[in-house]
Amino acid sequence: MKKKLTMLVCLVLVCAMLATPALAWTITFEPNGGKGTMYDDNTYVVDGDTEFVIPDCGFTKTNWVFDHWEMYDYAVGPDTLMVSNLKPDDTYLIDRDVVLKAIWKWDGPIPEFDTPVTPSEPDVPTRTPGPRSFLDVHPGDWFYDAVTWASAQGLMVGYGNGYFGPNDYLTRAMVIQVLNNMVGGKATKLVTQFSDVKTTDWYAPSVSWAVENKIVKGVTDTFFGADNTSSRIQTIVMFYNCAILKGLDLKPYDSLAGFTDLGGLDAGELDALHWAVGAGLIQGKGAGRIAPDDLTTRAELATMLMRYLTKLQ
Repeated sequence: MKKKLTMLVCLVLVCAMLATPALAWTITFEPNGGKGTMYDDNTYVVDGDTEFVIPDCGFTKTNWVFDHWEMYDYAVGPDTLMVSNLKPDDTYLIDRDVVLKAIWKWDGPIPEFDTPVTPSEPDVPTRTPGPRSFLDVHPGDWFYDAVTWASAQGLMVGYGNGYFGPNDYLTRAMVIQVLNNMVGGKATKLVTQFSDVKTTDWYAPSVSWAVENKIVKGVTDTFFGADNTSSRIQTIVMFYNCAILKGLDLKPYDSLAGFTDLGGLDAGELDALHWAVGAGLIQGKGAGRIAPDDLTTRAELATMLMRYLTKLQ
């Protein structure tokens, strides 16, 4: 009887073990504008808490080179950054479902940037061509007026090879440089707290100006993210902070009731978005989308610049 009871207990324990699913965590790889696939469907499953060796990037992106991974806890929120600078062959303990987002560094032709200027503010956008015509900007393009206006104002110019790159994405450093051109002004000293902003970098003066005047903060206290691509909401927040700096009217307001993709935005981002939509700085992309996480293109930035300077100032 005792032997049968022991066997029964063992059988129950085995069944319980089989019925209990093994703990597993999913790593999702986010291409962040890149192309290609990693691990068949951009996911990799580890069994239980695992020291995971960070892989090299299997994605590619024209005119960009992979720099590092950022790790996010999407169960908490898409903006919940866990680690800002993971390199291939680093190890990290995976103890939850995470997303590894590819962070790219610009490796194409460097856009020419003029020194900060005080732009004229015509009542209507001028259609006078800028300092050069662009091979990829044509009458009839939705961005034609904005690009030619921004070029004529000296706020944005091309790559020096005849192209403007209207559909190219912008890094945070590029957006800040253009906004510094728009607002003017210099920092009282160059920032030194960020590991990715050296005092000799071309964007160091503008980043220093932006941080000093509370236009933007670093991704962390020690990492600015100069080469990170700028999302629409990040760019909108920068414009909003420029408006605060210049003492502009912040009363334009839109309820955002028609948009369904606002989840994950914090209070400050929502304030900026209420103002930007109400002031006509940006519009939705249809189907109830304002697309805050989409990356900012050069054409979109030129359009925001034109609307900001001709409608709001």
